[in-house]
Amino acid sequence: MKLTQALVAAVVAVLIVILAWWFFFRPAEEPTAAAPETPQGTVLLIPGYGGGTGQLSRLAGWLDEQGMQAEIIDIDDGEGDLREYAQLVETRAAELIAEGQPPPDLIGYSAGGVTARAAYSDQPELFRRVITLASPHQGTGVAVLGELVNACPTACKQLQPDSELLESFPEPQRPQDWLSIWSEDDETIRPPESSKIPGIKNYRIQSACDTRDIGHGEVPLDPQTLAAIDAFLVGAPLPTTCVP
Repeated sequence: MKLTQALVAAVVAVLIVILAWWFFFRPAEEPTAAAPETPQGTVLLIPGYGGGTGQLSRLAGWLDEQGMQAEIIDIDDGEGDLREYAQLVETRAAELIAEGQPPPDLIGYSAGGVTARAAYSDQPELFRRVITLASPHQGTGVAVLGELVNACPTACKQLQPDSELLESFPEPQRPQDWLSIWSEDDETIRPPESSKIPGIKNYRIQSACDTRDIGHGEVPLDPQTLAAIDAFLVGAPLPTTCVP
């Protein structure tokens, strides 16, 4: 009997030693990174008036290099109804979400920024963040000149100051998720301040970098623009000094 009790006591003692060793010397677990609250999906790029994709193709390549999947929306000649282009954007966003992706980001260049605004105004739940580049949110005098010389198709008319489309936009929901990047040297958006949207982040490139002229065509690929895009999409502060 005493032998059995001693054996049990010995076994218990051994188990205690083993458990103690495991507790103090077990391998440390690798910390698990917290998943972002709003994971980033595809970045949809929207061309401007005329439908050209030259700058946006290069911007898409740069985004891919940063690890962000980019896709350009095909708007053909870009001179038609911006509302119809917005429907293309909404359809593609809904397809991506149906595939299991999070809501995409939007980057619209020039009139493409107005298209992005139209798409977001229709269905804000389809999109995460919106960036517009050199976009005439308050219209541009260049569109008025097009009307005067009888060379102003539908999109041109919609980009005139006080057009029915521009006047129809409500204030953006989630204004913290909006960024308008613009240049005071823009020769196409006249006046350049027309790129501003009240209540959101409006980033004048020259506020951080006034060492070079940045015209309308240079805005999408200027280093200051790229730095601001990268910062905004990842939730970092916008650059306050000149990016070389």
